[in-house]
Amino acid sequence: MRLTRRLPLLAVFAPLAASGPAVASDHVMRISEVLLSNGGDTASQFIELFDSNNESFPNDPYAVAIYDADGEPLGSVAIDPPAGTGRYIVSTATADDDFAFTGDDTLDVTLPTDGQVCFERNGTKIHCLAWGCVGTPLGGNRNQGASPGDGMSLSRQPGGDYHLTTPSPDEANPSGVAMTPCPGGLPDAGAAGAADAGTSASPDAGSGGDGDGDDGEDDGCGCQAVGRHGLGTWLLLALAATFTARRRRA
Repeated sequence: MRLTRRLPLLAVFAPLAASGPAVASDHVMRISEVLLSNGGDTASQFIELFDSNNESFPNDPYAVAIYDADGEPLGSVAIDPPAGTGRYIVSTATADDDFAFTGDDTLDVTLPTDGQVCFERNGTKIHCLAWGCVGTPLGGNRNQGASPGDGMSLSRQPGGDYHLTTPSPDEANPSGVAMTPCPGGLPDAGAAGAADAGTSASPDAGSGGDGDGDDGEDDGCGCQAVGRHGLGTWLLLALAATFTARRRRA
């Protein structure tokens, strides 16, 4: 009789457990590489995103949004990333020609010398990358690196920090050189990364690099408080533990 009375409760919580992992889907996508110019031509630019977690991206709309150093929006590009592990590139036609690849979407917003870009879900910032002297870094889950010079990229490394490297669109990022994001400091208080503790040394510490796992951190995910399992899973486990304890006492 005791088991029979508790079965309806299990039926209520089981769907919540099954839906738990879907809450976290799309949260591991990262800005992987940014190119500002090549051969002295600022028309040659691209933004590469990389996802290492075989996600499904079910929560349209998605966009790559570009901001200036003060956090003011400069424009955005609507994107439709495919399900599964891989790279997604938003690029200009000049960059496509320079590096002999074809981007997934057209970059029609000029990237500034000091600026930032965010991968967003319906306006929610999942991951942001700032480069150069940025006074207002955006996004709870963000990184920062030096502004890449002509013919160089700012590229995500396996440990989660960003180095200046040779451009490598649609390929694994090479190792490079870590540089201070804003060598002279900002005119107002603090360094550019002060709002994000640990940014200049090892930003996004513990998060997945370009090709490894990820810590699941994501202000827009709504799941970091319960890890990867989802709220429904924990409720079901708690209910099962309570039922087992009462059955033993009986």
